[in-house]
Amino acid sequence: MREAKLEPDVISYNVGISVCANGGQWQEALSMLRTMRLRKLDVNFMVYGTAASMCEQGGQGSQALSVFKEVRDLVAGE
Repeated sequence: MREAKLEPDVISYNVGISVCANGGQWQEALSMLRTMRLRKLDVNFMVYGTAASMCEQGGQGSQALSVFKEVRDLVAGE
């Protein structure tokens, strides 16, 4: 995408995270989630839920809890 001067948006990141979730690639999905936040893209609750669920299914309960804490902190900050 970047070679064609296209920048990923919320939709493309959401698709990427979902694909990672289906493939059990929780590390890559969390990396995409971090990148979305760094780029100040609008990360919605569905993305957080997908990431947390994927971590849980991958036996990464502590990572899932971290994702939920992040959502809590975001909601508290609004």
